[in-house]
Amino acid sequence: MGNRDALVTHRPTGQPETALDATRRAAGAGTGDAEKAGERDDTDETDETVSIGQLARSAGVSERTLRYYDEMGLVVPRELAAGGCRRYASSQLATVLRIRELQQLMGLNLDDIATVVRAEDRLESLRSEYRRGGEDPLRRRELAADALAIVEDLRDRVQRRLERTVAFRDELDKRAARYREIAQDIT
Repeated sequence: MGNRDALVTHRPTGQPETALDATRRAAGAGTGDAEKAGERDDTDETDETVSIGQLARSAGVSERTLRYYDEMGLVVPRELAAGGCRRYASSQLATVLRIRELQQLMGLNLDDIATVVRAEDRLESLRSEYRRGGEDPLRRRELAADALAIVEDLRDRVQRRLERTVAFRDELDKRAARYREIAQDIT
């Protein structure tokens, strides 16, 4: 990969899009009203739309969960159909799965997930500018520095969470050792 493509990420041809890929792709996808209002617009105009129920079933979440994600600006419906029914782009399934992954894998709450999603959106924005960018080395260096700062911040957040998790595990190990001693003394 050349220096010009340093911020560009690639997925091998034919590989299924991951939730992270969709989140990254979605960050640069829209320029609609939701984006102007500061909400995520992770739709592709060529995507077919699905009902809130269809998206909920596909993602293994409730319709109420999707409404809450909408309120938080994490997964904003592409359109409101007659009667106020939410319609989502089918590609938004990947975003919902990414949110669930962050909840289950990292144990993050939705506020923390919003921080991660905003950081990933910003990284995609930087990558897009880098790809479009001219030959100004100073601007390219600034883009790389911005991307590095975002990634380091996310890494620091993960490291702090990991340290707390390890400390909790160590405390549990101490308790288990103490109960083993008690059990041995009783017999």
